[in-house]
Amino acid sequence: MTQSAVDHVNAGNALPLLEVSSNNKTTSLVTQRFAITDDLDVGYVNGGRQRDLQSMLVRKQDATDNFHSAVYLRTRVSSLNLEPSDTLVDASFTMYQGPGSNAEAGTVQLLVLADASWNESSLTYENRPYTASSPPTNADANASITDVLTSQNITTEDGKRVTYDISASGASNRDLAFLLLAANQADPSAGTTTAQNGSQKHYVYSSESPVQTQPFVSYSYIKQTAQATDDSVTVKEGADTLLSPLMLLDNDDLIDSSGTSVIASLNGTEWSQLPDADHPTFSHVFGYKQVVGAEGTLYVRPSGRAYYEHGGSDVASPTNDTFSYAFTSGGSASVPATITVT
Repeated sequence: MTQSAVDHVNAGNALPLLEVSSNNKTTSLVTQRFAITDDLDVGYVNGGRQRDLQSMLVRKQDATDNFHSAVYLRTRVSSLNLEPSDTLVDASFTMYQGPGSNAEAGTVQLLVLADASWNESSLTYENRPYTASSPPTNADANASITDVLTSQNITTEDGKRVTYDISASGASNRDLAFLLLAANQADPSAGTTTAQNGSQKHYVYSSESPVQTQPFVSYSYIKQTAQATDDSVTVKEGADTLLSPLMLLDNDDLIDSSGTSVIASLNGTEWSQLPDADHPTFSHVFGYKQVVGAEGTLYVRPSGRAYYEHGGSDVASPTNDTFSYAFTSGGSASVPATITVT
């Protein structure tokens, strides 16, 4: 199986990234689309396997016949790696219908499956059921289905988008597997777990238009970017800021309330590479690292508490000593901000 993230699937796609910045805070609306490019099986069709994303079909035929077909699809959306601070706006599965040979209008059900780890090479038509997430299976087939999504009416209009909402499927951070079946109940919006009902042939094509389009899944989510904010403090010649410590993270944006927000770097050096503090008060015993500046030394703990001690040299006029820092909050990393000591 292969999967690729794509910039666009057809004309009229949403912007992949929209950023809004205000008061040093950035919020991004991100859209990522993953084409289903390989490794699908649509069952036994006309004496052989049908493996063409441009003409995948769902066939509903008389239940007394020996073969019926369903569409199994897989894609690796787990590469999204959504963070706890991200807010999912929309998630969808989209395919394109086409006229096809002997195509008829009808209703098609999309099922979200519990598992996407089946071994395609070990499967044959005879041992592939239509209701299991990882065929072949000996378990209860219905237990393998995590979500039965609202059916969509399929017509023979060429190139029309057919979209299923999968945002409630709870599958934003795991690989996805789907099963397409022809709905066959009196209530087509209700769930169905069999393709063997009805009396008509039902062909549903992804696309047979001149512009070949593949089915894909799309995720849109709001991502708030961690923002470090500049800090400043004043110190007298030869003194320190013991009574006025800097709390570097207090005025930053996207701080994780669970306490996982920590200083990631000072002056461009990763935290783990910084020297341990050797100050008797701001000691490495309490987690402090140190950075030597032009006029003094900055001592910082992972929590963002920081102290500055002036080196004691004569200062004829106010002088600035500057440092930079960045932090991480969960999986989000900030851009650097400046610490100014006057």
